[in-house]
Amino acid sequence: YPLYFLDFETQADPVPRLEYLGPYHQYPFQYSLHIQSSDGTVEHREYLHPDTSDPRLPLAKSLLEDIGEVGTIIAYNAPFEKRVISELTRQVPKYASRLRRFKDRFFDLLVIFREFYIDPAFGGSNSIKKVLPVLVPALSYASLEVQSGDIAQVAWLEMISTESNERRIGLANSLKAYCKLDTLSMVRILEYLLNE
Repeated sequence: YPLYFLDFETQADPVPRLEYLGPYHQYPFQYSLHIQSSDGTVEHREYLHPDTSDPRLPLAKSLLEDIGEVGTIIAYNAPFEKRVISELTRQVPKYASRLRRFKDRFFDLLVIFREFYIDPAFGGSNSIKKVLPVLVPALSYASLEVQSGDIAQVAWLEMISTESNERRIGLANSLKAYCKLDTLSMVRILEYLLNE
């Protein structure tokens, strides 16, 4: 403890618009982080880049402010989050040494469902979107405007380019709701497993 439940949303431009990137090279524009203390209390932190400027430096700075020096970082399919952080160490050298310290602190929640916990109701998948409704039916992606990473990419591009302030705010709220549900889902799934 504390447990840091982390999820990134990333963009991959066909024509790179940022330094150090090739075509379709992913970079993060958003994260959600639920932090669970040893007493069971949970708080939420997040970052969503608001405009067309380079999101990597401010996102990395925010992440380092939100994740302390000790504790376990939990992700669902942790190699993805680890890869995003690894790329940030190259792209944001200012924070590289501190970001590298995250590498050995990860726990991959997906491994449990790949190797140890199978339920026919998952429909042959171990995706969090298949596991969640079976183990934690009170949570659902169904009512969200943004329901997948692909939709999040499209929504963010529209959010940073639209001239409608109302639409920008609506898209920002939708992106935050989606990413927040990803990390809250991990919190609730782990609670279910620990109480099983």
